[in-house]
Amino acid sequence: MQQATSTATIDSTPLTFSEILPVFPPKGSVFASNLFWPGLLTAFVTGLLWLPFVQNNAEIYFKIIAYYIVLMTLLIFYLNAGPNKRLGPTVFAAILTALILWVPYLTRPYFYFFRELPSLHEPTTKNFFDRFSYYFVIAGLMEELIKATPALILLAMTPILGVGRNRYLGRLGIHAPIDGVLMGIASGGAFTLIEILEQYVPRLMDDIATELSKLTVSPEQTYIFHQMAELTTFSLGFLLLMPRILGALIGHMSYAVVFGYFIALAAFHRASILVLLAIGWLAAATMHGIWDASGDINQTLYIGVASILISFAYFIKARAMSQNLA
Repeated sequence: MQQATSTATIDSTPLTFSEILPVFPPKGSVFASNLFWPGLLTAFVTGLLWLPFVQNNAEIYFKIIAYYIVLMTLLIFYLNAGPNKRLGPTVFAAILTALILWVPYLTRPYFYFFRELPSLHEPTTKNFFDRFSYYFVIAGLMEELIKATPALILLAMTPILGVGRNRYLGRLGIHAPIDGVLMGIASGGAFTLIEILEQYVPRLMDDIATELSKLTVSPEQTYIFHQMAELTTFSLGFLLLMPRILGALIGHMSYAVVFGYFIALAAFHRASILVLLAIGWLAAATMHGIWDASGDINQTLYIGVASILISFAYFIKARAMSQNLA
């Protein structure tokens, strides 16, 4: 009896145009939805991957996929970061991190202090502690500092930027804990893209091309050989790209989230700024060093799961703290 009454109530409701064609609903809810930008990005990238010049160029194909995965990851975090999120610091972190890695003069000081000055040598044994002490310095301390540089700059400039003389520059400072976390994700994503697309994948594909060039084939087999060589190079490059780029979430992005959180926290507790920065840097470097030092697939799995859970915990805490500031 109750169900019949409910159905009658629904049937008596006037049919509206938006029920038939919800493309243009009231108040622009489609554009305000968190599904809009991820969906639009996915549709755009799908179209690009079908273009002939993209399918015939492995370098472009790989870059589109890599940028899509990193941007989608950053977009998901940004859209779920709460009302106090700001795009300015996030974009600044990604651009400056990329600039540091692209310009040799900016990268040189990091390499000098963490690789040349300590004169460490990669251990030849599989002993975890030997490997950890090496990777903790040359990968953990150095790379986490590179990714944290944009946030550290804004931390130093926040008292100046926040004076209120210029509303645009004022918004660029660190004014909520979520700022540091989002900057960490953006920096980690930029670092990953450059590391994989400019180093790992090209180096592998060059090595494959070099080895294949040493082979001798008859004129009749030249065409099919080149076809197979291109397919082999593409396949092996893709097999390296995917785990590396997907691992960005449990790797570079996760570690940078932790350091970014403590940098933002230091903006609100300047009396403890050195302690907080030291905790954040050492924690991120330790996570990074443990990942690089692990040589077993099971260890890698456990470390990856732990890293992503830790980064999620700091993200949720930063979002809650930022919402309380509203």
